[in-house]
Amino acid sequence: MQKLLIGLLALTALVSAGCDETKKLAGEVTGTWTSNPTPFIATDGSTATSIENIVFERDSTSNGGMVIITSLISSTGSFTGSSTIMSPFSVSAAAKSYISGHWTAVDDDELLLALDPATMTVEVDPDAVVITSDLNFSPETSPIDSIRPQIAGAMKATITQDLLQHYVSYQELDDVKVKGSTLQFEVKDEKHLLTRQGPAK
Repeated sequence: MQKLLIGLLALTALVSAGCDETKKLAGEVTGTWTSNPTPFIATDGSTATSIENIVFERDSTSNGGMVIITSLISSTGSFTGSSTIMSPFSVSAAAKSYISGHWTAVDDDELLLALDPATMTVEVDPDAVVITSDLNFSPETSPIDSIRPQIAGAMKATITQDLLQHYVSYQELDDVKVKGSTLQFEVKDEKHLLTRQGPAK
């Protein structure tokens, strides 16, 4: 009986220590973090890099809360031509994205994220779309302004689809560590490093 009691006390202490570590991690990651430019599209026809800004907001009664991810995206693509511009051309554009959901610390080095695809928004400014072509391309003979909205719409659709696929992998963040002003974690064995913005909360 005494051995059983000692065992139960030891188990209780172990569970309590684990809860304390989970609570500690939740407190450490709470705040705003920004990544370095990171590629998330790399195909033969297009590339895109993003700077992610992740905000972990913590509920007062749990080891989690709301998470907001905004991104500044730089995207380039190449096209074989269109009914308006017959020669091959390339396009570069800037975009902003937003997605939100909830996060929970479930261990001393693991976070679970539930991002809501319905909250996803992507903005591409047609006026900021840059179109370039070969030497035979003549701006005077090709109405660039008329196709900018079309190109912006196509790039928005591509970026939205790729971002949704990208964020599917964000369901589980492993090996989460906070060291000073840096947050590091792994997603499917890919390492991520972010820097804290503002004071720790």
